[in-house]
Amino acid sequence: MSELKDLYIILNIIGSMGMAAAFAVSLLKKDADGSFFFMLLCAGAAIWAFFESCILFDFSYETKILFTKLEYMGIVLVPPSFFMISMLYASGSIKWRLNYTITFYIPSFFMVLGVWSNDYHKLIWTKYIYGSFPGYISIGVEHGFFFWVWAVFSYAVIISGVFYLFSYYKKASGFYRRHALMILLSLFF
Repeated sequence: MSELKDLYIILNIIGSMGMAAAFAVSLLKKDADGSFFFMLLCAGAAIWAFFESCILFDFSYETKILFTKLEYMGIVLVPPSFFMISMLYASGSIKWRLNYTITFYIPSFFMVLGVWSNDYHKLIWTKYIYGSFPGYISIGVEHGFFFWVWAVFSYAVIISGVFYLFSYYKKASGFYRRHALMILLSLFF
């Protein structure tokens, strides 16, 4: 069990560093269409992977809860940012009005508020579940109502983004078709 945990930690740290590097490189191209959303996606994935690895270290339960809350600061950025990137890429650089963009981030904003105030309302997590295994202290959660609302929103947004990319893939040709395929395949990683 310990070797598997160590591997998971290492993979998350590598993933976090890779996404942080992609974020840094994207700063050089910050004027490109969609680069802001790409930076949000990279930052969110880096934060998510980093705190996921921190949760697996042998810290106290309170620290693991704090890391879980910090992890959500990244998790909530990924679905709407992916959707915005997919939509902009597939539509050929449509300029969105700010109110459309904000609409996709509102549920994530409320999720962050819910995570940090969960002890008062239990809408995100109804309870924490602690477990102890040889070489590992585990923390789990039982999810509350608002978590499931946000999860449905997140998956709907991600599926919509995949739909945009797949539709673009079907009508694109040559380099652009291969490029769209690479983006679609990268989702599995």
